[in-house]
Parts: sequence; C-alpha cells; structure tokens
Amino acid sequence: MSDSSKSFEERLYTEYNLAGRVKLIIILSGILYPAFLILDAIYAAQFFQIFLIIRLVVVAAHLVLFYICTRISINRGFVNVAIMLAIFDVVGIAVMIYFLGGFATVYVQGLYIIIMGLAVAVPLSFRVNLRLYAMIWACYAVPSFLNMPSGRWQDVFSNLF
Repeated sequence: MSDSSKSFEERLYTEYNLAGRVKLIIILSGILYPAFLILDAIYAAQFFQIFLIIRLVVVAAHLVLFYICTRISINRGFVNVAIMLAIFDVVGIAVMIYFLGGFATVYVQGLYIIIMGLAVAVPLSFRVNLRLYAMIWACYAVPSFLNMPSGRWQDVFSNLF
C-alpha cells in the first residue's frame, strides 16, 4: 500500500471517529444479536438451545472485543476489532444457517444486517470491506452447500447473487 493510501485511510479513520464507531457497533450488535432469540424461538424452536449457546458465545466475544477497545490507541487496532466483530457475528449466523438447511432458510437476512451495519456505521477502507464481504459470502455459501436441500434452486441463485 502506498503512503498516500495509508495517509488517506488514517484521515478517514480519524475524521469519522473510527474508535467511537467501533465501540458503538459492538454495543449495538451486543444488543441486537441476543434480541433475535425471539426469532429463534418462533422460527427455529427445535434448535433453540443450540442457538442460545451460539448467541451467548458471540455476545461474550463482544464483551472481550469491547474490553480490547479500551486498550487500543491506534486506528489499525480498531480496524482489526471491527473485522473480528464481523467474523464472530457472521460465523455464528453461518452455523445457524447450516442447522436450518442452508439456502432454504431466511436467516441469510442476518448477514444482510451485518453487511449494512458495517457499511453504514464503520468507515473501513475499500480493500478491508472487500475482504469482509468476500468472507461473509463464503460463510454463507459453504455451510449452505454442505447442507444443500433438495429443490429450490431459485433460493440458491438469488441468495448467492
């Protein structure tokens, strides 16, 4: 990466208060992630206990990441925390998607929320976002192909697209 790119990213992260935004998104995600237990109880009652454990583990990771934020003093550290937050949130949902039948589940919408939340709340560089979005796509595609339901190729095509 060139010096001008580094300089631009540092200005971006400073002007948009990356540290504050990462802490805010951790708090918001920490509230919303367990709130979707309501959906789990209605839509995925047979997996409720497993999903409860997944959600509690992810929320525990949020607490650790928030603590780490109190120890960070450089923007690159906050970028790494934002990436880790996305990974924890996405992998938790990816496991739920696997249990619910891959492409056949509406839980892919949870990934959409993460994508939109990151894009709106946390100003990450284009290359970081590109990597994150590729990871999110793979975390949806892999468990979905591993638990491929019969029929409904429309779901496969539309959700992957």
